[in-house]
Amino acid sequence: MAKIYPQFADVRIDHAWGGTLAITASRMPYFRRPRPGLYVTGGFSGHGVSIANLAGRLVAETGNGDATRFDTFAKLPMIPFPGRKFLRTPIQALAMTWSSLLDRI
Repeated sequence: MAKIYPQFADVRIDHAWGGTLAITASRMPYFRRPRPGLYVTGGFSGHGVSIANLAGRLVAETGNGDATRFDTFAKLPMIPFPGRKFLRTPIQALAMTWSSLLDRI
């Protein structure tokens, strides 16, 4: 942090996120309507983190009758996570460990 923001070099870090997260293969968030009246967003990792607040706004807009922007995101194709049934979990764990290591260096 101090390398990017030197003015924070002496700031003490009290908390850090270490919980579970949702991830998509494209690293873009997931927007869908599984059935009428149900709006789903998730996968806020990678590029999606910056879109999380917008996602909340779009769900609110949709609930207020304007689904235009929500539907634009919902039309984006979702590529399947690699590895199919048997390799998905080990591949995901390896990718998450690699990303975590890169975050620490």
